[in-house]
Amino acid sequence: MNSNNSINILIIFICSLGIQLNAFADDVTATTTATIGTSSSGSVTLTITGGTAPYTYSWTGPGGYTNNIKDIAGVDSGEYCVTIIDAYCGTTTICARVGYSAQNTGIINTSDNQAIVLFPNPFTNEIVIQSDLIKNKDLEVQLFTIKGQLVYTFKGHTTESKLKLSGLQQLTKGTYTIIAKNKEQLLFARPLIKE
Repeated sequence: MNSNNSINILIIFICSLGIQLNAFADDVTATTTATIGTSSSGSVTLTITGGTAPYTYSWTGPGGYTNNIKDIAGVDSGEYCVTIIDAYCGTTTICARVGYSAQNTGIINTSDNQAIVLFPNPFTNEIVIQSDLIKNKDLEVQLFTIKGQLVYTFKGHTTESKLKLSGLQQLTKGTYTIIAKNKEQLLFARPLIKE
C-alpha cells in the first residue's frame, strides 16, 4: 500500500470519528440570480477558495428541497442553505436567498454566527442554543442530515435566550446542519456532529 492510500484511509477513519481537521468557513462565496415571475429560474453558484477537494454538498431549501451538487439552478424563490465538507472533514454552511428581484436576492449574512452558542458539539441526546437572537421569537429550528433529509423540527415561541432541543438520541452518528429562523429572517445555519 502506498503512502497516499495510507493517508486517505487515516483521513476517512478520523472523519468517521467526527474529528474536524480543517475548517474553511470564510473561503466560500456564492452568486445568486433571481427567479423571474412564477417560473423556477433562480440559481445559486458557489465559489470555494479554501479547504481541500473533493467536496461534498448538502443543499436544503423551501418545500423540502434537497440536492447534493455544487451549484443549483432552476429553483423557486426562497432561502437555500448548503453544508460543504472537504476531504479533511472541514465543514462550513452558507445560505442564500433567491428572490423575485435583484433587491431581495443574495447571500444571507451568516457571519453574525459568533453571537450564537451551540453545545455540546458533538452532541448525543440534546442540543442547547444560546443567543439573544432567539429571545422572544416565534422560532423554527430544523435539523438536516448531510443528505438534506429533515429529521427534527421545533416550532414555538421562545421567552429566553436559551433553548434546549431534546429527544435526539434516536439520530444516527454523523454530520448534521441546524437551521434556525423566525418569520422575518434566517437567524443561523451551523454544522453539528452527532456521536
